Amino acid sequence: GRCIVLRWTLLFLIVALVAAALGFTGIAADAAWIARVLFFVFLVLFLISIGGFLTDLIAEISRGKVPAGLMLQLLALRMPRFLSFVMPLALFIGLMMGIARLYADSEMAVLASIGIGSQQLWKPVLWVAAPIVLVIALSSLWTVPATAKSAKTMVEQANRSVLMSGLEPGRSVG
Repeated sequence: GRCIVLRWTLLFLIVALVAAALGFTGIAADAAWIARVLFFVFLVLFLISIGGFLTDLIAEISRGKVPAGLMLQLLALRMPRFLSFVMPLALFIGLMMGIARLYADSEMAVLASIGIGSQQLWKPVLWVAAPIVLVIALSSLWTVPATAKSAKTMVEQANRSVLMSGLEPGRSVG
């Protein structure tokens, strides 16, 4: 459940492949374009966020607050928190780019000419957004606090084991 944006990307990719196989080239092109947009938006936000979290973690390690051996475990435990930041942004940017594409390709004008207004597009947008919002809410309310508690416990145990062995952070032994 953590990478729902990537699941939607795969869903649009499958829609594109099925539509292309059935001869609906216009729908296939649009679905493939949406899949690419969602994937690249998620990827860019993922890389930026991972860089920020890694920088914060290295700063904590350099101050002696976190043992260096726990860096990868703590990064993995902070992943749900990072995803709760990235998924709303990826959803927003992906939907905005998809809707902008409808206007740029004059598809909104075609939809309006057959009696479908922009107000009627809320339902499909909600079908895309609602599962992502639900996953974000569940992650923010349960997963993020649980992983934060696990990370804190892990750091406290590691610091206790270092202090029990007679070593203090920031002091050289020899």
